[in-house]
Amino acid sequence: MAGDWCNSTDSEPVYSDHGFVGLGSYIVYCVSVSLHLLCTHFFKVRISISLLRHCAIQDIKNSARNAWTNIGVTSSLVMTTVVGALIEGHEMSPQGFCMEPLQLLHLQQIYASLCITCLFANINCIIYCVLNLFYWDSLTESDAIGFLRENPQVLGETVIYMVESYVFFVLVIATWYYATYGQRLATGIFISITATCIANLATVWANLLRWRRNKRSDDFPTCGKCCKGKGRKRPEELEWFQLMDSMVRSDTAVSEQGAAAASTDAATDEVDTPQERRVTNEANDMTNEACEGAERLHAQRTAVDRNEEITEFHV
Repeated sequence: MAGDWCNSTDSEPVYSDHGFVGLGSYIVYCVSVSLHLLCTHFFKVRISISLLRHCAIQDIKNSARNAWTNIGVTSSLVMTTVVGALIEGHEMSPQGFCMEPLQLLHLQQIYASLCITCLFANINCIIYCVLNLFYWDSLTESDAIGFLRENPQVLGETVIYMVESYVFFVLVIATWYYATYGQRLATGIFISITATCIANLATVWANLLRWRRNKRSDDFPTCGKCCKGKGRKRPEELEWFQLMDSMVRSDTAVSEQGAAAASTDAATDEVDTPQERRVTNEANDMTNEACEGAERLHAQRTAVDRNEEITEFHV
């Protein structure tokens, strides 16, 4: 039944010739790749818009840098945990109930496949963040806006990889929980707590998206002006371009206002008439004379006081 290479025992049968062994691994792979493609297609730009919707242009470099740093750190923490779970995965054993050896083998393979998928999601996320940071630090603010405008997925994809690693890690725990404590506990308390956690996270995300700045309808360009020469774009991509353009226009308006205020002050200083300058000089002269008179009066009083002290001493 088993070859010479297998270290099987009489109490643990071998299923090397069973046709369905390893099917769970392929299912995990196909489902994970399909979900990743769907998420990146529909959400990568929307997530980037949500993260930078209220960001000022002078803070955009620090905001993106902090986002990539936090995502990379949290993903690395999950990666170290899932590596330990992968190494100890062979110790799954039912507690208080019976399970067919072939069923347990399928669960162990699914468990290992989920760990590997979570591990590679973390690795992709960390490498993506590190490469973005290396390239990002060499850009100026204007170049950073241009880079984000042409690559709206750089923030959204890292968030998707991070969320996928969390989801796969939860599935790893669920598989171990099911193989160890049975279906009743796995489909009862575990699913209930997981659903509650997902609902809480969805509520937090909805609250973050609900707040918006007060803006007028003419803050954004029309779709014809924004998309001219760029081909057909999806609505979220059009909104991304509008967001980048509005940030540039806002920064330009602030700079123009500062320059106008500075030129107004300079013009005001240069418009002084000769009469105004003469009055100013006379006022300054009067102030200087008053100060000199006060100093002379103080010196005279000091001299009188000294003479009185000397007379009293001789007497």
